[in-house]
Amino acid sequence: MIWKVFKISVILLSISCLTMKAQSNNTLLVESGKIEYMFGSDFSGSETFYFENFGYKEYHITVIKGLQNSQVSKTKTIVNDDKLIEVDLVTGKANLSNLDGNTRLLDKTKEILIAGNFTKSGEETIAGITCEKYEGVMGTLCVWKGIILKSEVTIADKKLSKTAVIVDTITTVPANVFEIE
Repeated sequence: MIWKVFKISVILLSISCLTMKAQSNNTLLVESGKIEYMFGSDFSGSETFYFENFGYKEYHITVIKGLQNSQVSKTKTIVNDDKLIEVDLVTGKANLSNLDGNTRLLDKTKEILIAGNFTKSGEETIAGITCEKYEGVMGTLCVWKGIILKSEVTIADKKLSKTAVIVDTITTVPANVFEIE
């Protein structure tokens, strides 16, 4: 039961903590790019995050494994303007949602920062980039231009860390990654 709760929490936190709106007009401060993350602490795995149009198009592919290398989750999430699709790549189950411009997925990070009582505590360098460091009851986040480059959180007594290892804002994003299947 704890694995099911944790799996759901990890997926939701992973998705919502990836991006944070840094301006009131709900856009990232970077037009497009690709970020590679590695998971650590009580879990291992990786995530690839593509974004375009200042975050109005997103693609995430996430693989998270437990300590004994047992697979916990493998998911694909696509946000394309007003549509969101989440696919469990283990079961093949998919969920398609229409997003209201006022309730976009990206706005959820603001809610987490408020709910977690995060406050700015300094700066940290992640993947060669200096970002703002925030600390709160859930853990630590490092944010650069509206993008979370590092998160260290504890959920159900399990620690999960995700750190950007490559940040590429020059790469042309392949057009097909944002296609809703």
